[in-house]
Amino acid sequence: MHQASSFAPDGITIHNNNNNNWQSYPPNLACFIDHNLFMYIGYGIEKSIQINNLDTKQIIRTISLSQWCSCFDISNINNDENENRWIVISKKRSFSTIKRLYSGNISGFY
Repeated sequence: MHQASSFAPDGITIHNNNNNNWQSYPPNLACFIDHNLFMYIGYGIEKSIQINNLDTKQIIRTISLSQWCSCFDISNINNDENENRWIVISKKRSFSTIKRLYSGNISGFY
């Protein structure tokens, strides 16, 4: 009996005879950015950063990504009352992207 192949959210075929497919997926990454806010980056249908509010249990902001990331870091310096923090997003063997955390505007590639 032949089983149909499964598909990942991005359309890639997952062959049923390979149990190591999970190793090729990007990691799930999360960190707290405030006492009730956390940032999540994980494998899903869209390449994005989600900022979640624990009090309201809602996604309050989504920032699009051009590629999956394997690591990130957030600045801990608040430049003004609007909390203009920066996030550095990087993929293995690739350039890093710097974005404003709350607006999602790209600042540069390094």
